[in-house]
Amino acid sequence: MKQRTRTALVIITFVAAAGCRTAQPTSGNLAHPEVVSQGVSTTPLEEYRRVFSALQEQERENRNLQERVRRFRDEINDLYARLAQEQKLRREAQLALSAAEAEVEAATTAQQTIDNLRSALDGKKTELAAVKAELKTRREELMKIILGQQEWNKYILDKLKLQQ
Repeated sequence: MKQRTRTALVIITFVAAAGCRTAQPTSGNLAHPEVVSQGVSTTPLEEYRRVFSALQEQERENRNLQERVRRFRDEINDLYARLAQEQKLRREAQLALSAAEAEVEAATTAQQTIDNLRSALDGKKTELAAVKAELKTRREELMKIILGQQEWNKYILDKLKLQQ
């Protein structure tokens, strides 16, 4: 802004100095052809006022632009802050998701282990039932053998008693 102000002041000084050296414009000495074509002649004071008002308008525009730039910087800073917050939340969400996936995997592994143990238990129960059935069958056969042996022993005893 200081550079623009200096430039404007240099222009104003140059115009004022140029206006002081020239006389009132006449038909032979025209400072501004566009003004003369409109039928109006300007004096250095009028030219100074016109340049000064243009300078003031430029300064107002500069202030407005500086205000807009400041607002835009504030908005950009706010957006960066929001972005940082969103990135932080995203990282936290990703960590939570990873932890949840690990828990699900652990639960799945534990469930698979439980299922494997249950199937092994069911297999052992089936084996035990088969062993019990075989044991019962063998016991019955053994009882038949024992009963048969007892009958044979009784028969032999009866025969021995008869011979005596």
